[in-house]
Amino acid sequence: MYKKGQLSNLEKIFSSTSWRQTVYRAKYLKIISGLDQKTHDTIRSLLVEIGKQKLNLETALRKKRRLKRDREVTLAEVRNKKRKEQRELTKIRRSQKELITFLSEKQAGVQQLESIIAKIRKDFTRFEREDRIRRQQMALKAKEFPKLKGQLAWPAEGRVITKFGRQWNPKLKTTTENPGIDIKGKPGSEVRTVLGGIVTTITFIRGYGTTIIIDHGNGFYTVYSHVTNLETNEDSEVQGGDVIAYMGDSGSINGSQLHFEVWGQGKKLNPENWLLKK
Repeated sequence: MYKKGQLSNLEKIFSSTSWRQTVYRAKYLKIISGLDQKTHDTIRSLLVEIGKQKLNLETALRKKRRLKRDREVTLAEVRNKKRKEQRELTKIRRSQKELITFLSEKQAGVQQLESIIAKIRKDFTRFEREDRIRRQQMALKAKEFPKLKGQLAWPAEGRVITKFGRQWNPKLKTTTENPGIDIKGKPGSEVRTVLGGIVTTITFIRGYGTTIIIDHGNGFYTVYSHVTNLETNEDSEVQGGDVIAYMGDSGSINGSQLHFEVWGQGKKLNPENWLLKK
């Protein structure tokens, strides 16, 4: 019997011409059959192993792709963070540069203000101004400036953000000298005189902005800076509590504020020692 054009194993055995040939054929066919089965099993095992390896490779490939995506996301985040840090660094450097420029201008302004005060003190007309102030004080039955330490009204409403004297600047890691106090308040809030006197100077000073200087006699002066919308003029006579201007931000890097100074006999004094305790 043929099967697909080939003899079956059994037909091959029975077609032998002798007993010896039959035995040999049976033996060889058994060996061949065993080899076929072994080969079949081997191939099947190999196919199974190849399938496993393929699955492992596909899993590894997916993991690799996922890691690549994660790395790309991480890299993008790092780049964004780096760009953000660079922007912040640029902003800080710009801020530091502006602060250094402001402090330099403020120092120049301090020297300019010192020159103005010195000039006022040497001015021959100060005797006339002091006489006017004495007459004004007598009319108001007011005390002299030196006797009013700790009794003067505050020149503006707000909180002191920078005190008198040496101040540590954390941004520049350096110490600066503040010749007065800085009062932070609402933009446009009233700025008042702390005592009667004569307005000797209204000028613009670098680092100070628009500045008013009032002579109270006996070598005492008060300074009001960063003001706007002036309500007085030079050589005007003012009373204690008069509105002379409004809080502004001219020459300021901290927004609306009032810089206030007290001078006595050519020296800078701590304003908070002269103002009423809050």
